Amino acid sequence: MVTVLAVILISGYWKKPRKVIYADVQEYYSYLPAIFIFHDISTLSAPFELRKNHLWSSKSPIGKPVFKFTMGLSFLYAPFFLAAQFYSYLAGQDTMGFGPPYKFALLMSSFFFLVVGLIYLRKILLRHYSDLVTALTVIALVVGTNMLYYSGLRAAMSHVYTFSLFTLFVWNTLKWYDNPKTKTAAVLGLLTGIISLIRPSDVIIVLFFLFYGVTGAGSLKKRLCFLTGKIKDIVLMLFFAVLVWVPQMIYWKTMAGKWLYYSYGSQEGFFFNNPQILNSLFSYHNGWLLYTPLMIFALAGIVLLYKRRRNYFLPVFIFTVVNIYILSSWWCWWFVGFGNRAYIESYALLSIPFAEFLTFVIGSRKKIVKYLFFTVFVFLLFLNSFQVWQYSHQMGHFDGISKKAYWTLFLNPNGKWQFNKYLERPDYKKAKKGIYVFGKKR
Repeated sequence: MVTVLAVILISGYWKKPRKVIYADVQEYYSYLPAIFIFHDISTLSAPFELRKNHLWSSKSPIGKPVFKFTMGLSFLYAPFFLAAQFYSYLAGQDTMGFGPPYKFALLMSSFFFLVVGLIYLRKILLRHYSDLVTALTVIALVVGTNMLYYSGLRAAMSHVYTFSLFTLFVWNTLKWYDNPKTKTAAVLGLLTGIISLIRPSDVIIVLFFLFYGVTGAGSLKKRLCFLTGKIKDIVLMLFFAVLVWVPQMIYWKTMAGKWLYYSYGSQEGFFFNNPQILNSLFSYHNGWLLYTPLMIFALAGIVLLYKRRRNYFLPVFIFTVVNIYILSSWWCWWFVGFGNRAYIESYALLSIPFAEFLTFVIGSRKKIVKYLFFTVFVFLLFLNSFQVWQYSHQMGHFDGISKKAYWTLFLNPNGKWQFNKYLERPDYKKAKKGIYVFGKKR
């Protein structure tokens, strides 16, 4: 956590233009200035320059401006936004919603949710693993994965928030099965609602709830009987999950004329008949495991869960398979950024098999296994930190890294001007049709 806070403070991104509140974050965030500053959800009363540069929207079927992204993150940003608004008012600074105090507030909101997520992740892991294994797992996730980049340099993106919500969901699932209470059921419903409102496809987190503790056909039958006997709690979960969506549905009905509206448009969607699984995992264009190889140990640990911790095997295995399939089926499977960012939220679940793998290694009687693993472990922590440093110094690219560009940059602290000539950008028009072509810098 200290590492992440140091990255945030040293980078000073809240003082810089085109940092923090830009790209996707602008559209996640726009609901807040629209409601609390301009008192106009259409944003038409906002100054033209703000609408042009910050309050992006598209025209709905009924001709009104509508934001592309859902308002889930705005719910989480809101307390920090209001604090920035209050500070800006008292300090006599710009109160239009996009100045340094607002950017700093968003960075702190991300750091807050990271801390919450890691606290609950530690509580989850300590149920089964030692302090050493738990500490190493947390260090691995924060320092050794692309979470470092998205909690430090691109902190206001959705992924740290959903990672935190996933850990809370897992923790409350464990609590509910230990001692089914109505209050815990309501919390699970609220978490399901806000998770799916941030990124609808992340609703698959409910797979963990459904399959936790299921170890085979017999236990699956018992689980169905158990859930049937808890129908009041299940209905309560559904009620609170839907309740979170009510403001979004009212917004869509007002601005688009429909209670449920696909705001991405007809050109952006999934190609479930052509998932780019190998590309999503290993491509030089943000392949998850190429840029975050440490998580290979987490995938290997899933096998160990089957042998040593069966309660977790099915929910983690099924979630991981479904998650990879969905993410690799999205038209933009490289998810513009640094190392496929869409996998970050899944670390809340994958930390369990990662800890299992660590336990296996530490318990090994062969010293060579331990020495070899921890040599690789420390190197991968360094590699990820080094790559994040490179990207912070313009030695990287959000969608154009080719094989030659990657190896030109690999462990090269002076690669800033060398890799550009090897960039291969995707053809976005073809990608939206499910045809993937990468060429020279466009």
